[in-house]
This record gives sequence, structure tokens and C-alpha cells, in this order.
Amino acid sequence: MCARLFPSSVTRPWRCLSPQSWAPRGTGASVGGQDGSFWEAKYAALSSTLDQINCCVNRLLEKDDHLHACPQGLQDSDRQTLLGFQQQLQQAPSNPSS
Repeated sequence: MCARLFPSSVTRPWRCLSPQSWAPRGTGASVGGQDGSFWEAKYAALSSTLDQINCCVNRLLEKDDHLHACPQGLQDSDRQTLLGFQQQLQQAPSNPSS
């Protein structure tokens, strides 16, 4: 199971809805021969699918963070190398032919 992008109360506010509240209006939870267990199964399947989507989004965000950090690290390394070269140039003798 992947870590959540947001707390579960934020990620899935539809959890406050009971599976029976998804049933078509009319004669209660039993419509067209489908009882409450049908809607509970639909709710469970949807919940599982949303968990999988959330997991994929989290993985993509982690990869994005890593990809953003790579150029930043290279830029810092380049800056240090440039400073090192500048220091070497300043310490070099001003007249190399003597």
C-alpha cells in the first residue's frame, strides 16, 4: 500500500457516503432486483480503484521531486567547481614567463 498524498479524510471525502446512499432513489436500496450488497460491492470496487490511482499519483509526484532535485544538485556542483577554478586563477602567478 502506498503512502497517501493527503490524509484519508481529505483524499476521499466520499467515505462519508454510505454505499446505500448510492442506490437509485425509489424503492430503497433494492432496485431492479439489486440489493444493498450490490452497491456495497460497487463502493468497494470504486474505493480500491481510487486507492490505486492515489498510489500512482504519489509515485509520479515522488519521481517529479527527484527529477527536480537532480538539476539542482548539478547546478550546485557546477557552482562549486567554478568557484574552485576562480580561486586557482587568483592564486596563479600574474607573470608566468618569469
